[in-house]
Amino acid sequence: MSELDIPKLPPDALALLDDPQLADLKYRGPGLARAGKVLEPSQPAKVGDSPFLILKTSAEYMRPSNVVWQNPPSPRGMLGEGRGFPTLRSTRPHFTEDQPKPAELSHAWEYEGWLVASPQFAATIRAFDPEAIETVEIEWVFADGQKLDGYVFLDVRRLLHAYDYRRSVVYVEIGEKGKYISNLGTPRALKPDLPANVHLFREAYWRHQVLVSRELAKALTQALGQTRPRAARRDIYFEDPARVGAVKF
Repeated sequence: MSELDIPKLPPDALALLDDPQLADLKYRGPGLARAGKVLEPSQPAKVGDSPFLILKTSAEYMRPSNVVWQNPPSPRGMLGEGRGFPTLRSTRPHFTEDQPKPAELSHAWEYEGWLVASPQFAATIRAFDPEAIETVEIEWVFADGQKLDGYVFLDVRRLLHAYDYRRSVVYVEIGEKGKYISNLGTPRALKPDLPANVHLFREAYWRHQVLVSRELAKALTQALGQTRPRAARRDIYFEDPARVGAVKF
């Protein structure tokens, strides 16, 4: 199993588990709710501090019940979230959906840890940061015979440990094997030394989180027509790490 398959917290995050505030955190025993605490930062991030935003997609297609992947890889193994497409190069993924093609589609939504992305979405990212992504052509057929023309599976391959844990809200729990970080809250801060020449990456531990530069987020918003008053079905939007809620451009 490769390092890509086992996300690991960076040393600065693990160091928080020795915080004196957690000294009285005790394991409650099997079958009981796990004890936990919230570590609040003394210098929390402020809205606008971060040069990167979190890409968010509609959850509608996260696990679609009306879509069938007709030729999935076997064994499926661990898919998506920065691992690329090692099992999908020989056969073009083929999907069928039991609904007619909608009048309006989003340009990106999540599926199996990847994104299903429109030609416009993929092209905009390639124009900014082509080395960050990998794509595979797919075939997606609706009940009325229409298809998703030009859509691809898109995986963000670049992995960076992005969060400054000391300046973020951190949830810690304790189990039989000891204390562990169970989640991050809001606000959360990014490390000040992240590369300035990248526009897109996946958080190396919280793999489901994709971050984009403000420049790329604005370009995607404009290229995909997301500035109109009524957003598309299966929409995309962006959040500042320091606040819940869509950023307006």
